[in-house]
Amino acid sequence: TGLDFAHFAALYGARYTRVSGWDEFRAAVGAGVGGRGLHIVEVPTERASNVALHREFWPRVSAALRDAGLVE
Repeated sequence: TGLDFAHFAALYGARYTRVSGWDEFRAAVGAGVGGRGLHIVEVPTERASNVALHREFWPRVSAALRDAGLVE
């Protein structure tokens, strides 16, 4: 999107963390849950691979929901 969430966080006095891996993600979420106030955790993704994964998994999720009788 080209947005810089650090500026948004600063505007509202929030803590901001941009993560680049699972360990950083877990630490940032833990800090947010254990802390007070607003904590924004940015998780950058690669758009093309994200779309491909969604297209791969949505049919499986839909089938599982149908099999479980949760949707028609």
